Amino acid sequence: MPLPGAIRRVNAALRYPAIWPPDWVFWMVWLIIYPASGVAAWLVWRARSHMDVRGALTAFTLMNVASALFLPIASLAGSEPAVLTLMDANGVVQVYAIAWLFGLADRRAVSWMLPYLVWMPLTALLKLWLWTVN
Repeated sequence: MPLPGAIRRVNAALRYPAIWPPDWVFWMVWLIIYPASGVAAWLVWRARSHMDVRGALTAFTLMNVASALFLPIASLAGSEPAVLTLMDANGVVQVYAIAWLFGLADRRAVSWMLPYLVWMPLTALLKLWLWTVN
């Protein structure tokens, strides 16, 4: 879910939780997540000689498409906190499912997914908090 910090600029009328991170935190996190998950996908792709990894890599591709659509959907929804929370909840389910699929192909891939596995629940909780204060 790229650049969720940009939500603050999209809808300045929202009240943000006191611990809402500045935009640069979101940038920095995604600058770590994308390359790390790319390495994980590469490890899974390399396992294709001894198992079928098409499902795992297709799910990974779909998750990245959903990630790319996060800001356009957030903008169309007017940064409605409920929509943001549900999109992040979906992201949590996706990343944990993909990590499980990746782990079937190569256990090291799960380690490379750790930044994603940690960040998605955190950002989902932030969005849930945003929803509750608005």
